[in-house]
Amino acid sequence: MRAMALGLIVMALMAPTAGAMDQPDAQLLLDLELLRERDPRVQRDEAVARHVDLLELLERLHEHSARRGRDAPPAPKDAC
Repeated sequence: MRAMALGLIVMALMAPTAGAMDQPDAQLLLDLELLRERDPRVQRDEAVARHVDLLELLERLHEHSARRGRDAPPAPKDAC
C-alpha cells in the first residue's frame, strides 16, 4: 500500500516536468522540417535514373526483336 502511494506521489511530481518536455521548441521543429524535405537535385536525379533504366530495357528488347526478325524466315503471304 505504501509502495503504491509512493508511486502515485512520484508520478504526480513528474507530471508537470513531462508536460513541459512535450512542447518542442521552434528550432527543433525547423530542423525536423528540413530533414523531412528532400533535396530537389536528388529527386531529379532519381527520376532521370529511373528513365534511363527504362530506356535501356526498351533498347535491349528492341535489339532482341531485331535479331529474332533476321533469324526468322519470312511469313508466307497467305498466313494473314
